[in-house]
Amino acid sequence: MTLGRLHADEVEIDASLARGLLREQMPEFSALPLLRVVSGGTENAVFRLGDELAVRMPMTPGAVGGLLKEVRWLPVLAGHLSLDVPEVLAVGAPAERYPFPWTVVRWLTGEEALTGRIESMGEVAAGLGRFVAELQGIDMTGAPPPGSEGFVRGLPLDSSTPTSSPGMFSCGTAASPACLTSAQWQPVTRHTTSLRLGTCSTVPAALPSARSSRPMTRRAGAPAGSSCRGQ
Repeated sequence: MTLGRLHADEVEIDASLARGLLREQMPEFSALPLLRVVSGGTENAVFRLGDELAVRMPMTPGAVGGLLKEVRWLPVLAGHLSLDVPEVLAVGAPAERYPFPWTVVRWLTGEEALTGRIESMGEVAAGLGRFVAELQGIDMTGAPPPGSEGFVRGLPLDSSTPTSSPGMFSCGTAASPACLTSAQWQPVTRHTTSLRLGTCSTVPAALPSARSSRPMTRRAGAPAGSSCRGQ
């Protein structure tokens, strides 16, 4: 299955290409069932590989850095977190038909955050808080700083105000200019999911209350909404 193109510089990726790369570079996985995952992701094509694995393939040159960052930092994060993160099992090399590195990872089972059933928002909030605290406690010496490598995550909100404010107000969020530009909103750790210290809060859409026995879909949902009190 080939999905519609999202980027002008996107390479064509389909199951035939993924299967060929597996045969050439990782024959131990090549006989497993392979199915394209339809998702909202915009940087990587993802294929379910058997019941327990997934293949991740960058779609554009600009997505390669993110994949290599996963290879470098996911093993560092995994040992410090109470929730599962994808485990990188193998890294594929660029080939004649596909010019980028690619990975085989563990598949994380779970439900879509917006459609899955949430039994206790209290447990969700506690689990999210624990996860963020664990992230902030990890020694990230040598990690890419906020705003590096083309990413805006981890920067003060006012750096993205021209694009973020219209969306926040269209969703009915009461975000005042004073809140967005507050000096208190500074990165407190060098994670792409870093928190800023201020008066804003987010409401999680979903978060598992316990670890799964294994495996890579979205287990923790993105925030469903946010609120910000003017100062």
